[in-house]
Amino acid sequence: MRRPVEDFLRAHLAAHPEDAWTLGIAGAAATLPPPTPEAAHEEVVRCAGACAAIAKEPDGGLDHDAVLRLAAFHLRYGAGDRDAENLELAALPNAMLQHGALHAKDDAGWDAVAARAAGVPAFLAQHAENLRRGAKDGRAPDAGVVRTFVDRILPGAADAVAGLPFAARAKKRSSALVTRLSDAARAASDAYRVFAGVVAGEIAPSARAGVVLGEEEVGFRLAEVMGVMTPIDELLAIAREELARARRSIDHAALMRVLAARPASLDEALAGYRRWIVEATNFVRDRELVPVPAGMALALEPLPSGIADGGSVTNWPAPLFDPEGKGHVLYATQPDAHATVATKNLAVHEGVPGHYLQSVTWQRQADVAHACRYLGVADDVAFARGYFGTTISVEGWAVHMEQLLRARGFYDTDEELLFFDFCDAIRATRVVLDLELHTGRMPAHAAVGFVAEATGMPEGWARAQVLRSKRIPLQGLTYLVGQHAIAELRRSFRGDDLDFHAQLLALGPVPPSRSWSVGCWRPSP
Repeated sequence: MRRPVEDFLRAHLAAHPEDAWTLGIAGAAATLPPPTPEAAHEEVVRCAGACAAIAKEPDGGLDHDAVLRLAAFHLRYGAGDRDAENLELAALPNAMLQHGALHAKDDAGWDAVAARAAGVPAFLAQHAENLRRGAKDGRAPDAGVVRTFVDRILPGAADAVAGLPFAARAKKRSSALVTRLSDAARAASDAYRVFAGVVAGEIAPSARAGVVLGEEEVGFRLAEVMGVMTPIDELLAIAREELARARRSIDHAALMRVLAARPASLDEALAGYRRWIVEATNFVRDRELVPVPAGMALALEPLPSGIADGGSVTNWPAPLFDPEGKGHVLYATQPDAHATVATKNLAVHEGVPGHYLQSVTWQRQADVAHACRYLGVADDVAFARGYFGTTISVEGWAVHMEQLLRARGFYDTDEELLFFDFCDAIRATRVVLDLELHTGRMPAHAAVGFVAEATGMPEGWARAQVLRSKRIPLQGLTYLVGQHAIAELRRSFRGDDLDFHAQLLALGPVPPSRSWSVGCWRPSP
């Protein structure tokens, strides 16, 4: 029964070394995925074959489902020649290099980074050809996305890649290895700058305004990729109700005062994150809310440029199939990027019991036989092509943890509760924005005004949220929608919190709607 799954997984990891690399699968090739039309065609054939083969098999449960969702997405992506209009793919090489550098344990690990860096010029040159083809066909990327890449993402990637030899030298790697890496990193950095010139000079003049997915594509991604079976109108109703509730709880003037408070230094901000991670760990362990693995070793590291643009902290999960791999929370190095009131909630969401605890639990139980469930689980892999088949589970879990800790009294000051309501408002706003913008129900010119009014935030902040939705469409809705789906499972589960969360984590990052097929959830009497 597993043969089609195994065949697909083997072929997928060979074609997508970025998945194998970030998952820590032994023997992962130190290469980048070839963004060529030929490779895209091969993927279409491979995914169509996998879907047909699995359709002939008896129901294989969650592994079959995971393959079908991923294969259906890549089949549609490749058949639509989406590389030709996808600027986000250009950020992938930098992310993979930074990921490799962060997890390299020895010279062999750094050799792999150097080998991958050597492939960046060819990758970007080919992707420039893809984008030229798209521009010629009238499918250039969104103008706002193009500006962001030209102004920040691509120059940031060039700088980050150029810094890799310094990181290797700081780790006391051999001089011969540092020399090899220096040559490869210099060429990769130069390639990013050349690529930025191509985008600015050749793609930007053809960039389009208001690029959206369209209602059919939104419906496909929700149901067939993310496993969200709730109709769009019902999702919108849930989000609007949540937004109205949150807004009633927010004193806007007080919120602005709270958000304005910043740490005096970066060290103060990092001390806040570390403190709340420890306190949240003790909180969930003492109350037996969530299984807490022994010997966790969450590390905080600086956020490289060109990644998580505009964020204060982000999670890079442990390489799930590398028992020795560490998970990280990456932080912006500017003190004013960290609102003091946000550190507690971000520690919960990105660290414990949120993303880090989730990933380290998966790492302890990881079985390569079920690796298909984890494909695309790393943000930068998911963002490159917009596959969010695991994100409902990943972001839904983190928000579910926030809600659980609020219900149990972990957030206990007026300022913390005010910020929590603000986060609820943001997540509800993102659902409405994603769905209405990308189905065409909300005109692109009205999106910024909607976000500003819904959240009470300045126009510049609202504009960044709209840009986020354009860059990674539908990812923003996964927080609230995923949390609601997990809450529904919890209401139907016979057992305590510890048992529920242990069983949910044991499934891996599968959509909550699919976990019903396992049969461990039973309606309460």
